[in-house]
Amino acid sequence: MRAKRRAPGVTLLTVLFLAVTAIGGAEEVLTLDLSAEDRAALTAVLGEHVIGKAVAARAIEKPADWYPLDDRVLTYEITGGRGSGSTEDYVFERLEGDPRRVSARQGKDAVLYLGTAADGTIVIEAEETLGAKMLSRFTPPQPLVPSGMKVGETTEAETDVAVYRVGRPDRVKLTGALRVSCRYLGAFEVHVPSGRYTAVLLKSTFEGKIGPAIVRETEYRFLAEGVGTVAMVVKRNNSAVLIYRDRYEVGKVLTAHGK
Repeated sequence: MRAKRRAPGVTLLTVLFLAVTAIGGAEEVLTLDLSAEDRAALTAVLGEHVIGKAVAARAIEKPADWYPLDDRVLTYEITGGRGSGSTEDYVFERLEGDPRRVSARQGKDAVLYLGTAADGTIVIEAEETLGAKMLSRFTPPQPLVPSGMKVGETTEAETDVAVYRVGRPDRVKLTGALRVSCRYLGAFEVHVPSGRYTAVLLKSTFEGKIGPAIVRETEYRFLAEGVGTVAMVVKRNNSAVLIYRDRYEVGKVLTAHGK
């Protein structure tokens, strides 16, 4: 994976608390508040009462603890944008022969094919767009939940994209490349219909070009240990000159989860 990591800069973060523990060696635990820009972007879609107070955030040593790759169903209520007020299921199923890989069907829109890198990072290997019946493969896979991230850190990676029609892996329709950035913004109390969680917040941005399309997308994900994504916001602004424009934002909060 062509990735690099940048440490937090104190000029970019508001540090509320710093503690050092001696359990198994010294470990930094930071409590960080959200920037005004990020808080406004989240509350505009999720509402005022989802995000609670900032709490101590430890390093993400085992991404699978925060984004389990197992058979389960997560149900979300859409809080803003397209389909606001409706619900949709995210269905996770282990891929036969490899317990470290799953397919994740996101409502009627897409299927993500997820795996685990050698360092434990949860990655997106491919994405199937159900309506268009197209499959995008990422080389190397896109990082979704990077391993070893400390609060305030940013990881950056580049990935090549090849787009095929479903069932025709021998014929590439489009190619391109994306720059992927993931920042660990902190940990927060989160209140959603399925309950109250302590969740880490990752902000990912995707920028690049695939065929004629310019891609600009931002995702915020609140991840609760042992559960996965309990709240999210997606902002998309993709376009191809004189062809189309795909611009929207949507929020989702967890209402139920189970096997």
